[in-house]
Amino acid sequence: MSETWQPMTRKPAAYRAITCLGADGKEYAGLCFSGHHGEIIEPLSNLAAEPVIGPMGGWKYEAE
Repeated sequence: MSETWQPMTRKPAAYRAITCLGADGKEYAGLCFSGHHGEIIEPLSNLAAEPVIGPMGGWKYEAE
């Protein structure tokens, strides 16, 4: 698991669990990057995460 926040310009591996840092400073876990959508999604609903949680300041992989 990475403890370092990655910039949003760097894309994570597709469909690997990530935690995103919201603009509000909260951490949002259980998300993933969809290569098909080209954005970070909530995998159960398959919907884009950004409209719900707002702009994201970074991401990191979750522990496996």
